[in-house]
Parts: sequence; structure tokens; C-alpha cells
Amino acid sequence: MAPLLLGLAACGTSAPPAGNDDSVNPNARLGPFRPLRKPAEGTSAPQIAPASRKWEHPSVRAKSDDPADLALELLVDTGAPRVIVAFDLAGGPMKRASISDAKTVLSHAVDPLAWESDDVAHPFLLAAEGGDRLYYASGECIGVAVRGGDGAFTKRPEPCLCAGGATWEGGAVVAPAVLRVGGAWTMFYESGGAIGEATSDDGLTFTRAGGAPVLTPRAPTGPLADGGVDDPFDDARVGDPHALLGASSEGRRVVHVYYTGENRLGATAIGLASRFDGGALTRSTAPVFTRYDARGPSVVQKGALTLLVTGGRTNEAQATTAGGVLVGLAPATAAMPPLPPEIEPP
Repeated sequence: MAPLLLGLAACGTSAPPAGNDDSVNPNARLGPFRPLRKPAEGTSAPQIAPASRKWEHPSVRAKSDDPADLALELLVDTGAPRVIVAFDLAGGPMKRASISDAKTVLSHAVDPLAWESDDVAHPFLLAAEGGDRLYYASGECIGVAVRGGDGAFTKRPEPCLCAGGATWEGGAVVAPAVLRVGGAWTMFYESGGAIGEATSDDGLTFTRAGGAPVLTPRAPTGPLADGGVDDPFDDARVGDPHALLGASSEGRRVVHVYYTGENRLGATAIGLASRFDGGALTRSTAPVFTRYDARGPSVVQKGALTLLVTGGRTNEAQATTAGGVLVGLAPATAAMPPLPPEIEPP
């Protein structure tokens, strides 16, 4: 079997495939990403939502299968205790979300479950037969709620996965990301600063796949006393996975996992690891998005474009602006299509 080789260049293009592999190297459509600027690619910061409410852990889903339709549904967690709210971005990522449009869709206070804590966070929205599924983290477990015909989510009473099932895990399991391929479901999740994997036949109850994480922090390259300038971007923690299904040029199934990488200095960036179906993840050497202390990626592909929605700062010069929702675009050289005429400009 040919190896899966990753080699993102920092300037926005990828290294060419090596040998006769299946050409599943990161390419311009997978990253790196450039931040979209607001308004309409002007000079202001690239936020979908401002930092004033401390939005975290975005999950974004295309509202249409039409590649030309960039309308999105955006979920984030916010508040104290944390609740999950939704935005309807009919104008796509270039139409800034309004705080007044946020709608609470899941909380502990409404239909509380015994295994939950007061905080309901880390949303991941997945289209599925029988109703969209909203996976979330609460307490030390991951649960799921199913959307009914009225648009409301109803929690399943039992959790999908709970802490304590693997020796490498360090406490709660959080940040679920679920893929469905045929009748099989795969969940990537974070625990203890690493990423694990679990599988399911129904997407409701998951069993861990193996006894080790599938992605761990890279080893530091030198002493922290040198300021960490040469450290890998992900030598302290990897987490917040988002899984995307793709295919090689020969039609082989490829799983791409975007993730938050954190270094020993506390800076964060978005990384990418990929694998052939059933193989081991191989990560790219460089992050796909480094600006604004980005963290918590969510990715959607529309035609030739890939949109990266992530948490982070809305002003790189001010640490207090953390908690916004930002958006990046790949290929980095691509231009966003104009807003539909019925949508007001940002």
C-alpha cells in the first residue's frame, strides 16, 4: 500500500505528491486557509460573530446541497452555564451574524439528564436520516439530540460515550466529530489533550476503537527556555477534531481530520491529519490556519471552495477579543462569490 504523505507549505500551496501515491496530499482545497475579511473583503476583522458573548466551539453545516448556495447553519456554545445556540446565515459567511438572531437550541436546564452537568457545549451537527443529529459534551460524557419535524432537538436519554474507558484518557470526553459511511459511524473526540476514536452501528452508542489515541501532541524540539520559537505548533495538546470525508484521485476513501494544535506557550493553530480508510492518521508538517489564535475548527465544502469556521480572536493585537467566530477560505487564492441580491451586505 502506498504511504499517505502530507506536506503543506506555509504560503498556501501544498507539496507535490511523492512517488505513485494516491494523490491525497493536502491540496489547495484542503488548506492552507486565508481569513476572510469583513465587510466584503475589506479591512475589518474576519469575524462571523463578535467576541462579546464568548462564542466557542463552532459547528457549521451547509443548508443546501447546491454548491453555489453558501447559506450556513452555525452552532456555538456560550454563556455561564454553557448552552448551545444557533444562527441562520442565509447570506453565507460574508453576512455577519447578529447577536439578536441567536436561538438557544440545547441546554441542561431544558430536559436535564442525570449524566449531564450544568454546561452543554462542543456542538457537532450532522445530517442524518430520521432527523439531524446534534452531538454535544456535558459532564464527562458525549450525548446526542435528534431534530424533529418542528426543528427542535430532543435529547436521547443515554450518553453515546463516557470517560473512563481507556487508560490514556485524562478525564472527560469532549469535542465529538462524527462521520457516517454506509451503515458505519465513526466518532473522533478529545480527552487528555489527545484525540481518540470510537465506532458505532447506529450512531447512538459508541465503542472505543483500540486502546490508544489516534493523534497525540508532537514531541517538542528544544528547551522552552529558547522561547519555543522552533517548537511544533501542536507539542502540548491536540483536540477539537472535525472529520471530513474525501477521496483520492483513484477513488480510495480518505478521512481528513482538522484539529486544534496548542504549543507549550499556549498559542493555538489549526492542523490537518489524513488517512486512507482504516489506516493511521498522518499529520501535515505545518498548520492550515495560524491567525487569530484559531481553535475549534469546523469545515464545509461547497463546490471548489472549502470554508473553515473557527473560534479565536477578532483582533490579533488584543488578547481580550478571544471568543469570536472567524472564517477562512481555501484555496487561499480564491475569491468569494457575491452575496445574493436579496441579502443585505455585511
